[in-house]
Amino acid sequence: MRCWWLGLVVLVGCGEPRTAGDVDPCGPEDDVEQAARTAGEAVKTGGTTAWEGLKTAGKTVGGFVEGGSAEAREEWAEGKARTRETAAEGAEETREVAREPTPCDR
Repeated sequence: MRCWWLGLVVLVGCGEPRTAGDVDPCGPEDDVEQAARTAGEAVKTGGTTAWEGLKTAGKTVGGFVEGGSAEAREEWAEGKARTRETAAEGAEETREVAREPTPCDR
C-alpha cells in the first residue's frame, strides 16, 4: 500500500525537470562568489575588532599598573568605545559587500 502512494507522489511531482538556471539565470557560481566575498569581509571585520579588543585589554592593564583602578576603568571605557566603533564600521562594510550587485545583476 505504501508503494502505491509513493508512486503517485513521484508521478504527480515529476513535471518538467527544473534546474537552478530556471530560477537564477546566473547560476549558483555567482551566488557562491558573492557569499565568499561577504564571508571574507566578515572575517576581516572580526579580526580587526578582535585586535582592537586586545589593545583595549593591554591598555587597561597598563593603566592599572600606572594609575590604579581608576586609570584602568578610564582606559577600559575608552577602549570599549573604540572597539564598538570599529565593529560598527566593519559591520557596515560587510553589509555593503553583501548588497553589491552581482555581475549578472548589473
